[in-house]
Amino acid sequence: MNIKKKIILLALLGFMCFSALSALVFYTTIDPTFHSIERDAAKENMDRITQSIGTELEYLGTTCKDWAAYDDSYEFMSTLSPEYIENNLGTETFDINNLDLIYYYDPQGKLVWGENYNAATSQWQDTPLITKTPDALLGPFLLQGLEQAEVGIFSGSNAIFSTHQGPMLISAYPILSSELKGPARGVLMMGRLLDSDLVDLFQSRTRVPFTIEPYISPSWNSRAFTTQITELSHQGLQLKKSMANTAGSPVLTILMPFERTICSAGIKSMLIAMSATLALGLAMTLAMLFTVNRLVVNPVQHLTQNLIEIRTRNQYSRRVEFPKANGLATLFSEFNNLLEVVDKQNSDLSKTNEALKRDLMKRRDAEKQLSEVNTRLLSQSRTDGLTRLANRRMFDEHLEQSWARLKREKVVMSLIMCDVDYFKRYNDSYGHQAGDDCLKKVARILKISARRPDDLVARYGGEEFVILLPGASGQDAMVIAERIRMNIADLRIAHEGSDVSHHVSISMGISSVIPSEAIQAKELVEQADMALYQAKSDGRNRVVLRPCHSAAPPTYLYT
Repeated sequence: MNIKKKIILLALLGFMCFSALSALVFYTTIDPTFHSIERDAAKENMDRITQSIGTELEYLGTTCKDWAAYDDSYEFMSTLSPEYIENNLGTETFDINNLDLIYYYDPQGKLVWGENYNAATSQWQDTPLITKTPDALLGPFLLQGLEQAEVGIFSGSNAIFSTHQGPMLISAYPILSSELKGPARGVLMMGRLLDSDLVDLFQSRTRVPFTIEPYISPSWNSRAFTTQITELSHQGLQLKKSMANTAGSPVLTILMPFERTICSAGIKSMLIAMSATLALGLAMTLAMLFTVNRLVVNPVQHLTQNLIEIRTRNQYSRRVEFPKANGLATLFSEFNNLLEVVDKQNSDLSKTNEALKRDLMKRRDAEKQLSEVNTRLLSQSRTDGLTRLANRRMFDEHLEQSWARLKREKVVMSLIMCDVDYFKRYNDSYGHQAGDDCLKKVARILKISARRPDDLVARYGGEEFVILLPGASGQDAMVIAERIRMNIADLRIAHEGSDVSHHVSISMGISSVIPSEAIQAKELVEQADMALYQAKSDGRNRVVLRPCHSAAPPTYLYT
């Protein structure tokens, strides 16, 4: 078999192997991968739905917790004051908090007050959504928080219950004072129906279409709580997943359709790409065969024939002649010249590369130094030089960023504003150096008290500091502030010029709010400043909580 036939045979064999390998890769890897990606995407959408329901249940729990740990609610369970009902339990409360049910139970499980609300008609409902007398399912759910409150743990329960109008999100917390002191005088339960409006809200958050149906299967197993995928057709999937109540029984089923656009579009694109690749490969193989035959095979055969003639006829003075249209003779004659040129160019290129490497190292060193200087300048521009805390500029930036994020997430934010009592007298009595040392010690106490990643402690100006607590309620901030006040008192820094203590003390004002479009971030600062002013007016060395946009009176923690 001559060289021409061998080249043609090898080219055809290579093309056939490439085609077979492409088909094998497609059916064993690419096609299953697209199906796997499609199912994973569908499961992620289902997880986003369940996470959204869980987030809404946690938000309901936060609302119930805030109402349960409230002095007025605690007093109401003893007095059953009509004034409390009129001021706090009207239809406006249900509308603002998106509630369909509020029940107050005494410690024995007896209903003290309860109403069911229809948001669509803005009217009370005569038919209870959930039985007002605790049954085998509701009773343990309510008693769980009371049992924990007896051992000093303030905790509630969140769950999903079935009602005659569909599934309902339920939260229950023991009723304690605002300082979380007992004994518990009962349980507050709040509920929100998983109706079409709430489902529309979840769909807008997740951008996933789905429906929620009551769980009606006569029997169930653990697979009901996992995402089940059913292929309806080549164009669509059907996903189903159930959620349980406190007893572990399924109460609702989430149904989510999913169009198989990923798989169909991916497979179509890959088939087009593979067809184009195979066609291009075939064309290139034919072109290569033609080119190799003309430029290599024919000249080599001509050279072979001449060499055989020279050997058989012993004509070594004869030179091989090449067709004029062929460039192999020029290639051999110019090869050494080309090597000489290439060698010279490589030498010049090596020298140039060395020079470039030296310049690059110098430039990297200069950029590194510039980056370090810029980093130090940025840190200095956002850090207080004395206390090494964040300065006013960094606080303003962090407040705006946290406000925007928590407004989207509908999560509470608290702010503590602090002022060292009679600090001007301290400077006058002990000198500015001692005053600086005092501020540094106070700053260290504040810094270690804000432990969460999003918390920020900043020097607001002079002897004033602020502590931003994203995600912390007013009661959480009260606990932190009181701990700060006691820790500063434990420093026992002498201050004979103070009217409230022989040692350095601090006054703090707190404001707390859930950011919304109706409130600006500066109002949180203003309310905290008013609370601080109230603390100073009432004698200093104390903590005052002033809720933002609330009719509730300020809460005090005295020395």
